[in-house]
Amino acid sequence: MNPTGLFKKVSVKLPGFAGNIGVVLLLTGLFLLAELYLHWVGRIDGILWRKDDVGYILAFFLFMRLVAVPGRAWLTVLFLMQLLQLSEIGYFLFAGSYFGPADLVLLSRQYKDFWGSLSEVAILFLAPALLILISAGISLFVLKRSTGLNFQLGPRSGNALLILWLTIPFIHAYTEDNSMRFDPDPGKTAFRNGINAFSYHLVWDLLLNQRGAAGVLYPDYILSRAVDPVIEQPLNLVVIMGESITHTHMGLYGYERDTTPFLSAMEREGRLIFRPGISSAVSTHVSIPMFFNIQYEPDNRTHIASGETNLYRLAKSKGYQTAFLSSQEMYAIASQVSKGSVDIWKEFEHIEGLPEEFDGKLIATLKSLPFDWDRPFLLTLNPRAGHIPYAKYTPEEFVSFGKGLSRSEYHRYMQSTYDDAMRYFDHVVSEIVDVLRQHVKNPTVVIITSDHGQRLGESTGYGHNTLEFGSARVPFIYLGLNTPLAVNALVGGLDCPVTHYDVGRFIARLLGYLVRSSSETENTYFINGVDLTGRGGYLRYTRSEANEGLDCIQQGL
Repeated sequence: MNPTGLFKKVSVKLPGFAGNIGVVLLLTGLFLLAELYLHWVGRIDGILWRKDDVGYILAFFLFMRLVAVPGRAWLTVLFLMQLLQLSEIGYFLFAGSYFGPADLVLLSRQYKDFWGSLSEVAILFLAPALLILISAGISLFVLKRSTGLNFQLGPRSGNALLILWLTIPFIHAYTEDNSMRFDPDPGKTAFRNGINAFSYHLVWDLLLNQRGAAGVLYPDYILSRAVDPVIEQPLNLVVIMGESITHTHMGLYGYERDTTPFLSAMEREGRLIFRPGISSAVSTHVSIPMFFNIQYEPDNRTHIASGETNLYRLAKSKGYQTAFLSSQEMYAIASQVSKGSVDIWKEFEHIEGLPEEFDGKLIATLKSLPFDWDRPFLLTLNPRAGHIPYAKYTPEEFVSFGKGLSRSEYHRYMQSTYDDAMRYFDHVVSEIVDVLRQHVKNPTVVIITSDHGQRLGESTGYGHNTLEFGSARVPFIYLGLNTPLAVNALVGGLDCPVTHYDVGRFIARLLGYLVRSSSETENTYFINGVDLTGRGGYLRYTRSEANEGLDCIQQGL
């Protein structure tokens, strides 16, 4: 059956195989036309050329070509694909990020608000909708004109292929043990983000929710303005978010090796406040979103999606300039952290072409940052030093403790190459502080912590991603550049160990906001596992349990 009856079959002289491949490539390009154009003009993010992204779309049109005459089912699915693509594009144009499974959960709870606000954002859909309509019209024309090229599979075989193609993302959602692979990622196509969100939401939130694997719905957080602000003028806020940095291997904290000459010198000058810290999770892709959204619970599906206590969002509400600079690949973290409120987002793919080596690329990016340094800003820097394999990300001139060691001396090799990486991290911190001193005159708060800790064979092994304190012990270091005494006094009120949740609330306080989770329980804290939904497990602890074996006497200032 000809789907529209508008065009007659036209025989094409191109060889069947080559002709069909050409049509498939053309149809795939037409499907991505709106995204490609909006990416080109800078309206949406996205690399758009990941093989699995494009390959899945290409497979749809390839399967379609195998059918003698594509019927209504194929055209209906194509329509739904484009509708899903349009919804993600429109959401990005409005919110600055794609929607994910947690956003769909929010929608199911706040659908009245959604329909009430739809008219306000409808204008954002006009341009992408027009582009999609144009590409859809051309696609239909190509399909009808090239029907004679189609391979001659009957309707049963064609429907079987369609069902196979449709089930792939849902099988992936069920079998994948890491829900963050389905979170919004600006490096993926809008359609891929949409199908990820829908498939995960359908499988885990709607079909299997009785198993409790999709997380818990908590009350909204309490967000209020500080009634008696101690901040007389806006502060510049700088977060140095280390990678796998543990305070147990920092000379500043009494470690036997001098791994932190710069920070130790600053401490001797009385410039620092530092204490042991505990990260919110043992995985980068969990801890960083939880940190910047001030999340208390380990299994709160909707808090990050709401963005209500997102630090960048709070900073933008006060007119701050915002930036996030990283030497690593952030993947889905970008959408979880920025919530559309980061003016400048640069990660490894954006800076890898710079001539500098290692984290020197990060410093070069900081030096060229197009900030008005006389205006307040929230800036995050995420060096890579400390990431395993440690020696790979450490310049030769910083190799000292691990020099000449072979992997056959595994324990000594791992600890020593890590200590070299720590010394390099300390150097990167010194360079960041130097740049700030050169550019900034206004009061500036610098907070140094890490996404998670690192085990180095002290007890049960190496690395992180395990639910134990060794994977979560991080530094908390406060450096105030020309900061008021009242601000320094606020730091003195932080308990020990300082949790990521504490640090997030402290930064919000410096922005003039008070944040508290409605479900917060006194002296109860959590270390999340490898999944934002809590599916990767989590550890519940008290401060006394975390303090065991630590010196929590206030140090500095």
